[in-house]
Formats: sequence, structure tokens, C-alpha cells
Amino acid sequence: SKELGLETVIIDDGWQTDDNGRGYAYCGDWEPAPSKVGDMVSLVDELHKIGMKVVLWYSVPFMGQFAARYDEFKNMLLDGVGNGLGYAIILIIVAFFRELLGSGTLFGVQVIPQALYDAGYMNNGLMILPPMALIVVACIIWAHRARNKELQEK
Repeated sequence: SKELGLETVIIDDGWQTDDNGRGYAYCGDWEPAPSKVGDMVSLVDELHKIGMKVVLWYSVPFMGQFAARYDEFKNMLLDGVGNGLGYAIILIIVAFFRELLGSGTLFGVQVIPQALYDAGYMNNGLMILPPMALIVVACIIWAHRARNKELQEK
């Protein structure tokens, strides 16, 4: 892979279980399934030795009710509705800024005054491309951490 120009290996959902039919009610059991991964530390070490980076999928906000450690964390978790609302709010904020800065519209209605365009303003066409959603999310995280000092890493 490295010889082909690839630099990152993504180990996606499923590494933590042998049972692919369990669903998200079991999320939170973050132990590697030996039949799929073997020794996770050795795997990552080997990938690092050949110059590859490793991204491991896991979902911090999800702790399923059937997870082995659910009782330990259940009082610290948002319920599914809270998670869903949080994700919906983020998606709406991302869509708002991408449409506004990418095309100058909201819900298809032009909101940036023509006078700004006459003065030289140009829509940022990059904003409507999918990768910009990640940039917008990064900006949201930055703004949130800037306002909430207790969230900043020491």
C-alpha cells in the first residue's frame, strides 16, 4: 500500500466483535476481536514500521445498553434522543455555513446582498464540496473549545 502512495490504514467498525449482527446496542465493547485483528498493538506497530498511519474507528458517544461496561457508564451518557439531536444540530450548522458561503443562499434564497457582489465579493465554491464539511466541523470544535476553557487539553 505504501508503495502505491497510500499513507493511512483505516480500521473500520467491526474490529471489536466477532458478531456482526449485534448492532449498536453493544457499542462500547472496545476490545479487539482476536479472530479479526489478532494482537492490535502488534498490528499497529507493524503498520507504523512501514511508515503507515492508523485510524481506528470507535464511537465515543455510543454506549449500547448491552455493552459489557454499560452499568459503569450509564449515568454519564446521553440517551439516543440526545445524541440524535446533537448530531442534527451539528448537521444543520454545517449545512448553513456551507450553503451561505458556498453559494450565497439559504434554502435556495439569495441572502447575500447584490451590493456585496458588486463590491467584489465572490462565493467560495469550495464550501459546497464534501471535504469542506470536515473543515466546518473543525471550526465548530475550535469555537466551542475557545469558549469553554475546561474542554482544552492541557
